[in-house]
Amino acid sequence: MKGKRFVLADGFHVKYLRGIGLKNQKAIIGGDRKSISIAAASIIAKVERDKFMRDLNRVYPNYGFERNKGYGTRYHKEALKQFGLSQIHRTSFNLSPYL
Repeated sequence: MKGKRFVLADGFHVKYLRGIGLKNQKAIIGGDRKSISIAAASIIAKVERDKFMRDLNRVYPNYGFERNKGYGTRYHKEALKQFGLSQIHRTSFNLSPYL
């Protein structure tokens, strides 16, 4: 595949890749266990996301993003009840039980 770019995806096809000129991809279920490239990308993505959540914690300290990384921990759910949604909470998730 000289001269062509190829994307390996962990588990599912990524829909928007065609829109940015990346047509060639292969989805591999359990890809982080089968491909060193996917495993490395997963580690890099996690480290970067954790850093991003620490940065968000400085802007929105009431939600404990530094500890929960945005996941629905008990503390995070209690913060949602107390403070409501921030500008960065995903409205695509049904968070109404926690408000």
